[in-house]
Amino acid sequence: MEKPEYMRIHAKYFFDDICRQYDIRQKIASDGFVYIKIKKGMYGLRQAAILAYQHVVKNMKPFGYFPCPSPSGLWRHKNRKTKLRSITIL
Repeated sequence: MEKPEYMRIHAKYFFDDICRQYDIRQKIASDGFVYIKIKKGMYGLRQAAILAYQHVVKNMKPFGYFPCPSPSGLWRHKNRKTKLRSITIL
C-alpha cells in the first residue's frame, strides 16, 4: 500500500487469548474500540486482490515470466514454453 489506512474494531470481537497475547486491553480507547493502522494488507480489505497481484508480479517478472492477456492468472516465460497458473486466495 502506498499510504497506510486505518480501521477500528470493537473490543468485544477479540478473543480472550488474543487479548492476553497482544495486550489488547491496554489498547482499547475510551469509546470501546481498538484503532489499527494497516501498512501492508489485511484479510477483507477491498484492495487485497490488487495488493496480491502486485506481489505476484514483483516476484515473477525477475524470472522472465509475464501475465497472459487471457485467461487471467496464467503466466508465460519469455524464452521457454513454461506456463504457470498463479492462485490468489481471497
